[in-house]
Parts: sequence; structure tokens; C-alpha cells
Amino acid sequence: RRQIGAVDDNQVSPGHGEPRHGSDAGGGCPEGDVGEIFLAQYPSRCLAVMEIQGIGFRAQLQGKKIVFNLGFSHPVEFAVPETVQVKVPNQTSIEIEGANIEDVGLTAARIRALKPVEPYKGKGIRYVGEYVRRKQGKSVAK
Repeated sequence: RRQIGAVDDNQVSPGHGEPRHGSDAGGGCPEGDVGEIFLAQYPSRCLAVMEIQGIGFRAQLQGKKIVFNLGFSHPVEFAVPETVQVKVPNQTSIEIEGANIEDVGLTAARIRALKPVEPYKGKGIRYVGEYVRRKQGKSVAK
């Protein structure tokens, strides 16, 4: 494993370790390594906000799981991973928060996959601000 730098007295110095033959190859960007050091020491919170659209579609938080009514014949239960926190401020919105952006994004994608937005009426689970391309029905095309 190569040395990526050091933090001494609030000064960050990128470094590649001892010079050797071909040490520049695969060295990468030291600024990216500094960013990794910073994020490891000062984790930030990542947030994904989702909305549910459709008549009768709703979500409820029950302990560490979310119970969805999405128009199926049964309620759908989703177990929330330990690495994220979920809030349901009202029945049609979900806030997913965590320190790791990958865990937050993966959880949001799995929730969205329960009922993706359909293009004809726009019903389903979507990210806030997501554009869904709408299609005309076949009766309009006649």
C-alpha cells in the first residue's frame, strides 16, 4: 500500500512514499487522496429525498422498517439498513440520511425499485425533482 500523505499541525502534505522505478505510474491525483483523508476524518451527512405519487400510495415508518402501500394486494415492507437513518415526515415523502453516499444511494435505489414511476400517469416512487418523461396513451394517437 502506498503512502498517500500526512496531516501534521493542520497542514496536509500529499506524498507518494519512497521514489522507485515507475513511481509516477498509477500515482493518481494527490488532491483526490487529500479529499479521502478529509472525508475519513470529518464525515459529512448525505441526504436523499424521495416522494410517492399516486392515489392511495403511502409510506409508514414502523421501527426499523418502512411499510409501503403501493397499489398491490399486500403492503410491502422494506428493512432499513443499519448504516442509514430514514424519516417519513408525511405519508408521501421519505428522507434517507447517512454518512456514506453509497449506502444512501443504494437504499434510495432499492426503495425506488419497489414501484418505479410509470410513464403514462406518473405514479410511483421518485426522487424529488426527478423528471419523468410522459407518454401519450393510445387513445390520443387515434
